[in-house]
Amino acid sequence: FASFVGIMQACDSFEARRLESKQEDVEQRLAQMQQQAEDLDKEMVRLGLLPKPASRAQERNAGKVKGRAQLHDHQTPNHSLGETMPFEWSRSGTPTPFPDLPEVERLPETACGFKYKIEPLKPISDFVLNRADLGKSSPLILFEDHEPMAAHAYPRDFQDQCAGAFRHAGFVILFSPSGESPDSIDEDRYRIDHAPQIPLPRGDDGREMYWVYPGTTLTLSFSRGWDDAWGPLWVDLSGKTSGKAVEPLTLHIGDEVHTFDKDNVFVSTQPDVPQDAWSIRIESPEEGPYFLLDLLTLGNPEHALVLTGPRAFTEGKP
Repeated sequence: FASFVGIMQACDSFEARRLESKQEDVEQRLAQMQQQAEDLDKEMVRLGLLPKPASRAQERNAGKVKGRAQLHDHQTPNHSLGETMPFEWSRSGTPTPFPDLPEVERLPETACGFKYKIEPLKPISDFVLNRADLGKSSPLILFEDHEPMAAHAYPRDFQDQCAGAFRHAGFVILFSPSGESPDSIDEDRYRIDHAPQIPLPRGDDGREMYWVYPGTTLTLSFSRGWDDAWGPLWVDLSGKTSGKAVEPLTLHIGDEVHTFDKDNVFVSTQPDVPQDAWSIRIESPEEGPYFLLDLLTLGNPEHALVLTGPRAFTEGKP
């Protein structure tokens, strides 16, 4: 009887692994199909065969999605303070290291495709962020030897050629080596790291995106305070936390402090700002979340400084 139970348990384990493998394959194919559909739609829009659709980001800014109505709309002010209020971004701290790469796997039925499966990094992948209307914003870089590979690659870069490119697609990193054949992968060493750029250009349209990594602080420094002649100062900020976190994200606006445990972040506040230098800091501790800043404006509809935002990017930063 004991041996019979052992056989049944082994069968159950085999069936579970088979179903898990099938689920992974379906999700990977879904990501590729979605990318191909998006590429086709963009090409048809470019050729004038389809009208340019309103994005979900624009709908949120119109107050159609819960939470966005909490924020003011200062992305297209009558008077931009971009040259009046000089500022600079900086990042301090050391990002919590990524896990080591697992054993590489060949992508069947492709000319030069390979993949790494890393389930914990799925929340910051292009696939997940794009579905959340944040675009191809993954901050992960895949290095081939000491050189960063081209990011946000298309399916054709794995299926048809050795392109020396990669894409963070859900729970997998899809890539093709830069050699003349798939065999060149045996000659190279690969590793992953965080993108150091501030801001980081988005893969689909180049929009500037700002990441806070676990173990780091993103600081926005101003060399002067707010002039009362510009009217009321509202600081409006929104973004998304990702990944498992034990400790919360902390936002410092002047002397104000706000903390966030998970999911979407919305802040609209009138802080007391000094007349001299001041800063906005976004901190994630070593066991904190990833945070992608989507919108940050200072001011009011008449006078405002637009640091980043979907409407400002779509309509042209004032």
